[in-house]
Amino acid sequence: MRRDGKPKPVDPTKIDPANPPKPQINIDADDDGIPDTNVVDEPVITYTITTQLRGITTGASISPSANVVRGASAAVVWAPGENTYVSRVEVDGRRVDAKGGRYEFSHLSGDHSVVVTLAEIPLIPAHTTKGYYTITVNTYGVSKGVEASDSMAVAAGSSEAVTWPVKEGHVIKSVSVDGARLSLDQVAAGSYNFSAIAANHVVDIVVEAQDGTTGLAPDNVVVSTKIEGGPGTITGGSTVTKGESYAVAWNPVIQTTADRDDPAYAVYEVESVSVNGAAVDGDASDVSLTNIKENQEVVVKLRPVTFNVAILKYGDGTAKPSKTVYKGNHYVDISAQANAGSRITYLEIDGKEVYREGIKKSPSLRQELDAAPKTATETPLTSAEKDAQSPQALSAAAAAALRGEDASSEAPELQKLAIPQDQPASEEDNAGEEAAQIEAAQTNKLEQEAPASNTASQTDEPEEETTLLEELFSATMTKAYAAEIPAAVFNPEEIIEPLLTGTTRMDMGIRDIDKDHQIKAYFAKDSEPAVTPETLGSTVDIETQVDGGPGEITGGGIFDPDDVDPDNPPKIQWEVPEGYTPVEVEIYPKGGSGDPVVVPVAPGQTAVDIPSSILESDGEYVVKVLIDGKEHPELAEAASYTFEDVASNHTIEVVLEPVAEEGPVPDDEKPAADNGGGSTGPVAEKTEAGQPAVGSKVVKPAASNGAVPATGDTESSQGALAAALAAAGILGALIVRVAYGARKKENL
Repeated sequence: MRRDGKPKPVDPTKIDPANPPKPQINIDADDDGIPDTNVVDEPVITYTITTQLRGITTGASISPSANVVRGASAAVVWAPGENTYVSRVEVDGRRVDAKGGRYEFSHLSGDHSVVVTLAEIPLIPAHTTKGYYTITVNTYGVSKGVEASDSMAVAAGSSEAVTWPVKEGHVIKSVSVDGARLSLDQVAAGSYNFSAIAANHVVDIVVEAQDGTTGLAPDNVVVSTKIEGGPGTITGGSTVTKGESYAVAWNPVIQTTADRDDPAYAVYEVESVSVNGAAVDGDASDVSLTNIKENQEVVVKLRPVTFNVAILKYGDGTAKPSKTVYKGNHYVDISAQANAGSRITYLEIDGKEVYREGIKKSPSLRQELDAAPKTATETPLTSAEKDAQSPQALSAAAAAALRGEDASSEAPELQKLAIPQDQPASEEDNAGEEAAQIEAAQTNKLEQEAPASNTASQTDEPEEETTLLEELFSATMTKAYAAEIPAAVFNPEEIIEPLLTGTTRMDMGIRDIDKDHQIKAYFAKDSEPAVTPETLGSTVDIETQVDGGPGEITGGGIFDPDDVDPDNPPKIQWEVPEGYTPVEVEIYPKGGSGDPVVVPVAPGQTAVDIPSSILESDGEYVVKVLIDGKEHPELAEAASYTFEDVASNHTIEVVLEPVAEEGPVPDDEKPAADNGGGSTGPVAEKTEAGQPAVGSKVVKPAASNGAVPATGDTESSQGALAAALAAAGILGALIVRVAYGARKKENL
């Protein structure tokens, strides 16, 4: 009670709904200390404001319900919890646009209700990729108000910073790292550093407009992005208002380091780009998503750019392992060594004959005879060998190419250095003159490029001698690749000329590798005739390689199936760099089709045996293929068939017949004179449909319960592949691929 007898003002927020104030009587209106009589105050009228939270209310708050005096003003304030947003505000049952987390009432004249519904922010999951750690950066709300760092795939142990510079008119509402919200001071700093990265991380940034607009709504769509298979960056994911646009750009790391000797050296390229599984232009570096109506997933897939140097040997000798390397790497210590009492009788590089016992088949082959050949009298040269070009002719062709003249097909052959030319040689006098001119030009070029200091020339160490052919090759390749490969990143490939020492050892090398290579060496004991591809029967080339990264593999080679011991089959062994983990070995015919034989690899395993059944051949070929009893002529040349949408049992029969042995053809079996000429293969005996001829063989894949063996069943797959190889008569080459599951450090 005030001294003037009037009641004290009532704080409307402190009114107890259960015990409202009562009218006061006997008021001392004249302040004489004596209560007046028969004076009664009017009752206080209040109204109730009821508040309520709905939806995801964990961690959220709102002003409590309260009674408010008529005519007063009041405000209701709310705050969502972590990872939630206000999806709807209703006042007296009607939706209102309430920004900034508050709603105000003025001149209150009735009861009111305020209901705030909260929804969960659709957090975009962290993306991962084999072999690298990832930092996923996602923005939510008014994402156009921030220029956040891209998401990235990075190497283990590296350090990266994520930044979120905000644009004018916007505020960063929150930043969370791996689910933990940063403090206000950390958010204000504008960046977060990741040091010595040893795990995947995700950064979630919530952005609002300064007027309180959140940009979040239940009908938002989500754009998620990821770059996988290699290192690089890509625009982070975001929530987007339905119907709006969003641009995604990516920047893969093509070459991790220029140092070829660094264990981290790797080369990648974009294999594919897809949006919701549909391929888009992989040559582009960005994609614009317009009028977005549904969630979008943008995936940029990288693949390692590797090349295989396959080294195959036959006979009594050893060879360096086959090696898979990243583009631009080197393999400079390739060698083949005959065992004691044996010799090299045949060499082949990239399908071209380099050396046949006693005959130098390529002008690039260097020979240092440490002893007389351990073979019989040299075989006379064939007409083709006599026509092989001389080094001078090759030099002349290269000179023409370097001058920009219209070179013949001879010049590109210099890139392999071990290939005899089939074209006739140029005239000797012109070739000699051309070679002299190019040699003089190179000498001038070397003198001009020599450093000003002559310190090097004063040393006692002799300079490494470079052959003219090497110089020509390097110059030719530089010109050929200059427009395609930046010189600062990749150098042109260079093959170090093979050197044959006596007849027992071959050495060569390849620098800046940018294609696959295959090197074959044949050995024979000194007491036995020379071994060449022609002297052997049916052989199988087992070419080894690594899929997904670098590594060395031994155990491949050239095998005669008749000489393979089933109890001691060829063993494939591998040595891989630290951090790479093989998970399986795939075996399939080179150039063939169908599912491979898959041999799982256990952790720590470094070798597998090649199933001897794969190397077995009955010398047969396919006559016909029957599926459910019906012949399919189109499958006679195929090696596999896929049943799709299997809803019942099926049978497949492959009818084989022996390959006819070579020999004179009886007159009554010779082709008619008007058949156009040419040779013919064995003719299958005609039979009624579905009935194999006498001597034919029916291959039925093993099955249980009438079902075709499932893909991936190792035992049945081996049999199927062996049958396919035998049936197709292609027992010529197999690929054995060691496949990586991931490149990882620690628990990556």
